[in-house]
Amino acid sequence: MNAMVTSGAPPHPALSPSGGEGTTHGPLSLGRERAGVRVRRQFANYAGWPVASGSWITSWAARSIAVRYSVRSAAVALALTCAIAHAQGSVDVPSADGRLVHAVWQPSGKVERWIVSLHGTEGSAKTDLGTWQRFVAARGIGLLSIQWWLGKGDDYLPPLAIYREIDVAAEKLGIAPGSAMLHGFSRGSANLYAVAAIDAGRGRKLFSVFVANAGGVSTDYPPNRAIAEGKFGSRPLAGTRWITVCGGRDPHPDRSGCPGMRRSGAWLKEQGAELVAAIEDPQSGHGALHLNPRNTERVLDLFAR
Repeated sequence: MNAMVTSGAPPHPALSPSGGEGTTHGPLSLGRERAGVRVRRQFANYAGWPVASGSWITSWAARSIAVRYSVRSAAVALALTCAIAHAQGSVDVPSADGRLVHAVWQPSGKVERWIVSLHGTEGSAKTDLGTWQRFVAARGIGLLSIQWWLGKGDDYLPPLAIYREIDVAAEKLGIAPGSAMLHGFSRGSANLYAVAAIDAGRGRKLFSVFVANAGGVSTDYPPNRAIAEGKFGSRPLAGTRWITVCGGRDPHPDRSGCPGMRRSGAWLKEQGAELVAAIEDPQSGHGALHLNPRNTERVLDLFAR
């Protein structure tokens, strides 16, 4: 059942949802030739991820096996074991190739539900984790924040590599299929649509709901074009459940504000997805989900259902 929620919150500085400041798209859309080269190079840099020229997905099962049993993932396993042993504190978790550091927090006791989060432009997994932690501590929900900005300029992991990091960490943490919520803020939200398609169409179906927070879909962004082209399976988003969140004072209304998120909700419905709720906060700026605690609690209540 669709729901519309409105509330109020103070304004927030704008962050680009999918590209650098002032751009429209992400690092994969800086011109067709540059984008194609960057995508193939980034994929080729990951052990066990053979990628044919011009192909978005090749030998998914082979890649997954290579990732899960690679020597590099041993460091991830060790760090995540530490996370379980020190449940009350957040833990730094190296990426599969050691270039990045993700952040994990989980409450004591058995954790049955998880939030996986993608930060915004030039964001930090640690900061993102802290933003969520105060809301979930009493709910028994674990947190995994993915560091997907490489720390310099417009260098970000593309959606396939993002999902690879999620997949490796989720297996070590014991995150069961359907037990997690995937959230993306701003630029993270703009990349969320393709990550969701990978999970639902070619992945382990880890997520029961996706939260697009102040980052609309760009249909000409190459990973999103891949959805329409069937690279992640036939209609991979069909049956997926979504929550969109926007602020009425977002400085980029057509891209990450309420007009942009309404357009994204309509696009999701065209893909066969269910729009569970469209949260519109008239008084909030960019990042309405966390600027107003009522919005955050609303999303967590929907996740709990």
